[in-house]
Amino acid sequence: MDAALESRGVLHSRESEMIVLGCMLSSTKGFKIGCESLDDSNFYQTEHRVIFQALKSVFQQGKPSDLHLVSEELKRQDRLSSVGGVAYLTTLAQYAGTSSNIGEYCDELKKYSASRALLHLSRKIESSVAHEDPLAVILEAQEQIRSIEKNRCNKERFSIRFIDQFENNFLVVDPPKKRMLLEYYKDGKPTGFLPKGIVAMLVGAGGVGKTHFLSQLAISIATGTPFLDVFTTTDQLGSTKSGSVFLGLGENQYDDIHRVLFKSAKGLRKRSPDLLQDNILFKASKQIAPFSFCGQQAAFIENGRPSVYFRELKLRLIDGAPPQGWSLIILDPVSRLLGADAEIDNAAATQFIALLEELTIDLPGNPTVLFAHHVNKSALQSGSQQNQAAARGSSALTDGVRWQVNLSKVIDPNIPSKEMALLKMTKSNFTAIPDEIRLKKDLEGYLEVEVQASPAGPKESPKRFISKAHEENS
Repeated sequence: MDAALESRGVLHSRESEMIVLGCMLSSTKGFKIGCESLDDSNFYQTEHRVIFQALKSVFQQGKPSDLHLVSEELKRQDRLSSVGGVAYLTTLAQYAGTSSNIGEYCDELKKYSASRALLHLSRKIESSVAHEDPLAVILEAQEQIRSIEKNRCNKERFSIRFIDQFENNFLVVDPPKKRMLLEYYKDGKPTGFLPKGIVAMLVGAGGVGKTHFLSQLAISIATGTPFLDVFTTTDQLGSTKSGSVFLGLGENQYDDIHRVLFKSAKGLRKRSPDLLQDNILFKASKQIAPFSFCGQQAAFIENGRPSVYFRELKLRLIDGAPPQGWSLIILDPVSRLLGADAEIDNAAATQFIALLEELTIDLPGNPTVLFAHHVNKSALQSGSQQNQAAARGSSALTDGVRWQVNLSKVIDPNIPSKEMALLKMTKSNFTAIPDEIRLKKDLEGYLEVEVQASPAGPKESPKRFISKAHEENS
């Protein structure tokens, strides 16, 4: 039974071993991480153990990761042909993922090797209990379990250092400014609005316009044009002040996503016809990745652990990242991803936020992750008087995010049929809280500013404001 487990691959993964070795062969960062966090016992395949030993030998000699150097090391040990020769090393290098995800695969190899070690230990205990002192068996088993646990520890995750071991002294050197995706003008000076590299939340009732809001935001980031005529993109997105966006929608199939994005782009074109003339929207189509998880079992947490769906999505986001990385990850609605317990259980909700933080750290570009969530009943009854506690379900969601805005319906007593919404920031750990902004919808759901509040941009018409941004970006 035990041998069957190993032979079926239950306690090892050839593919993961190939990815780790390939990343070590093709990436300086991956080479360092693999050599410092693994040993040859973490590899099940004999030829992979031999290749890793050669890589480790090259590393200990202070030499760089290089296919030729590793080949020469294996040739010196008279082991090159036994591992498949240079052809197999080349295959591994081409098989590699990105260096940013090697840590996850290293953890997977450690998990498998720990399982194998425990399996072997159980066999040894079984054969020893009949003729050895039980206390001696227990003590030896405890020692081996401690050794297994020590090897499972992720050193990179628990890198404990004193301040003087960092590049900059936190006590005396000015810290870097928080990077921003969007900013607005206050008293003639740019002021941060939406930070980069955080987990953020948009809260609103059904039908208030959350999906249109998010699609307009996606287009703004991808084109470098002002968002809602108030918030401008920043040079943190590069010289063109534009970046790449993953737009994940759970209540919309691709035809629906097409309609929403088209309406948002159409509303923007009405305000600035030169968008098509300058090919800005065509360029933006290379920077927005729409994705529908409608109809999928898309929970990020299952049985108290990160789900296979989350891990696969994360890897696809890494593999499919553009050269400059992601700027913004949009998830709407988050209820499709929370899992059975995370919306009502604080511990599960905290775990969910940690998974989103993992995306901001591990995905290329260190993007902001912005998810949309529904309001609770009491907030719905209060209308525009929504506060930080407006989100439905666990309070840990609000506690965990670093930025929250609420989008609520507003009824104009003079024109009751007119659809309006109020945008109100209720939480920000890195920026000042700006005044609320009243928005109006056109017949197709496009949102625009009804009355410019105090965070308004330069004193120019919205159309001129957008055109000016195009001139700067070009």
